Amino acid sequence: MAVAANALSADSQVIALLCTTLALPRGDLKPLSGPEWSGLAATIHASTLKRPGALLGLGADEIGTILGLERSAANRLERLLVRGGQLAFELERLMSRGIWLLTRADEDYPPLLKERLRRGAPPVLYGVGEPVLLRHRTVAVVGSRDADAASLDFTTALGRRLATDGIAVASGAARGVDTTAMTAAVDAGGVAVGVVADALDKAFRRQDLRAHISDGVVVLLSAVHPEARFTVANAMRRNRFIYCLAEAAIVVASGAKGGTREGALENLKAGWVPLFVRVDSDAPGGNRELLRTGALRLTRDDLEFAGLLDRLSDRAPGEQMVVEAPPTPSLPKRTEPVDVVEADLYQLVWPRLATYLTEPRSEREVADYFALELVQARAWLKRGVESGLLERVERLRRYRLTSTGPPPLFDRPT
Repeated sequence: MAVAANALSADSQVIALLCTTLALPRGDLKPLSGPEWSGLAATIHASTLKRPGALLGLGADEIGTILGLERSAANRLERLLVRGGQLAFELERLMSRGIWLLTRADEDYPPLLKERLRRGAPPVLYGVGEPVLLRHRTVAVVGSRDADAASLDFTTALGRRLATDGIAVASGAARGVDTTAMTAAVDAGGVAVGVVADALDKAFRRQDLRAHISDGVVVLLSAVHPEARFTVANAMRRNRFIYCLAEAAIVVASGAKGGTREGALENLKAGWVPLFVRVDSDAPGGNRELLRTGALRLTRDDLEFAGLLDRLSDRAPGEQMVVEAPPTPSLPKRTEPVDVVEADLYQLVWPRLATYLTEPRSEREVADYFALELVQARAWLKRGVESGLLERVERLRRYRLTSTGPPPLFDRPT
């Protein structure tokens, strides 16, 4: 775990210096925002420097010349980079309180965040607990802070089911559904990941979490300074991190408005992970509303059997529900065997297939969308992968268009 400046790689040191307020005096000098870092990272990658660590020791003139930056931008980078000594002291202070730091250049940085959010993945994460827990297969469990007793009972059963299956719970560590799911999982021998939206050093001192963190079964994460105050904007950004850490998401209790609903809608729009919503007879009305936007059904009966995540993954393509929406017209599926002439249609439909696969799609989704037999959809997807035009996202069991841009910015070199 990298927590001191002399333990960070050169790339990680630069990312921490440029993108955090650690040891940064108050004044007119501000760290790079997420979009600013993304632009600079691409510029570094395209330059002779190649990696951010090469910026260490360079002055403003050299930075400006090599990266083609204006004088003011180069000066800003130099001023941010010269506080390396102060950063080391600040990291040691955080370490004494149990807080560590990860950057996109560290191998413990969650790979799914980079995969789903790409340049939108936070350059720096803060945490407490064991980073190795971030490598577990994970399901996001979310819901209202003021969930009713029936919802909390379902949450407890869900947390236990996932723990028994060896699946980690990811949640927001808030009261209500979040904490109930995390506690149920660890009490059943599992592990949990909590993504907090405010002061991390305050969150990990909570009585209901501290012992679990010490026992190595809970890890807390935050993309904001460990002493940051709660803001609605940080809370909404936190939601996307919860979803993108997981392989599937389950909404236990949602209101007609609020953070749970907004986070679920953002996930549905982005298509990060399959979204399931509890639809038992005693489920809140807000849950039914989410079905109308494309969520999938989940009931208490689903928790009775082992392998919940795998069963949900198999179910997702075939049981998408859009309630009260008219069916999309489509051509009838062909039943005769596929011959060589039909196989050549791949060249004709590729432009439409490429457009559809800008987001990860399953074999069944492709088959349904293009009115194909599953065997034909599978053949087209295989052909796309073999030609290098498509890639298979193993964790999602989905296919998507191969990225033509630069590689994920400053992943740990192999």
